[in-house]
Amino acid sequence: MSVYVMVWCNHAAGQQVLTATKRFLGTRFNNVPSIPPVLLNGAGQVCFPGGAIPNGMAALAAAYAEFDEETGINLQAPLAVANYHIVHVQLVNHGPFQTLYVQVNSLADLNLLANDINNNIANNTPVDDELASVQVVGSLAAPNTLGPSPLIPPGGWYQPMRMPALAGAFQVHDALGWHQVGAGFVPPHLRQLVTQTLNSPHNWHLQSLLGLPAVVLAAAQAAAALAALPLAPPLVPVPPVGPVPVVVAPVVAPAMGMGRARNMSMFLAALLALGLAYAVHFYSQRVNSGQ
Repeated sequence: MSVYVMVWCNHAAGQQVLTATKRFLGTRFNNVPSIPPVLLNGAGQVCFPGGAIPNGMAALAAAYAEFDEETGINLQAPLAVANYHIVHVQLVNHGPFQTLYVQVNSLADLNLLANDINNNIANNTPVDDELASVQVVGSLAAPNTLGPSPLIPPGGWYQPMRMPALAGAFQVHDALGWHQVGAGFVPPHLRQLVTQTLNSPHNWHLQSLLGLPAVVLAAAQAAAALAALPLAPPLVPVPPVGPVPVVVAPVVAPAMGMGRARNMSMFLAALLALGLAYAVHFYSQRVNSGQ
């Protein structure tokens, strides 16, 4: 099971969404260098940030974690919520995968988020260097940008001059394990695997886009319901109910070095004040109880 994150906003020209372009090769995972680099699943594709849900982790937590790992932005952090004005969050189960839709208040907020992420990528802030960049596009134009760009033909572009991203050594993974590819070109027995990795299905990202209208409606309904709630009445201070408060005279601690007689007189005065305060308190309780 996988989960992806689509950050979006309403705009006069229609919804705008944040898409990402994957690197071909990943050189760092969890801040640990990978030597040789790893050919990423969906390498070079335009997609939405996300990935596989770790065993035992809830989908919502995994979505936030994947976004943070790939962009350096924790969308749950109070500072992020305030900076990008996050107004609606909805997790949708599409069956074989899930999508977390995060709505920000305006296009300016979405552009600010994209700028911050690209700065993070340029400064190697994300713990995984899977993304080359992010960009804001209209939801109607986004389907034409998703997926391999360009699509690797079945015959492959395996010579360094035709595929610069694959000119160096890298490793690629499948069900049988890791396979090493030396610098120069992809050997014939690994070309089908490399092609499948580069052209991995991107229909899940398209389905996430197709699910956006329902999320837009749900966000609008939630906003309308919130606006329809009656305003809370102003708070009216209520006087406390209970016995009349008693002001107790402060007890003055004897000062050192003032002489025994003066210390004793101050002690007796403090004791007298304490007794007087107790008498007033006792009398007040009897009056309140009607005795």
